[in-house]
Amino acid sequence: MTLEGEVNKFLFKHPVIGAFAFIGGITAAVVFGGMTYDYAPQAVAAVCIAILVLMVLAGNRHLS
Repeated sequence: MTLEGEVNKFLFKHPVIGAFAFIGGITAAVVFGGMTYDYAPQAVAAVCIAILVLMVLAGNRHLS
């Protein structure tokens, strides 16, 4: 199984996905905001990582 499948399986089975999404969003904003402020040239890499994480979290959670 792929990493995306494993992440989606975990998120689908966990009962407090809303709390995970909220805390994850706050954490991402702080981490990526700090990286952008401190290391402007690496801001592109931080944005790419954030997009990839969101793509994984937005994957299909209806697993068989």
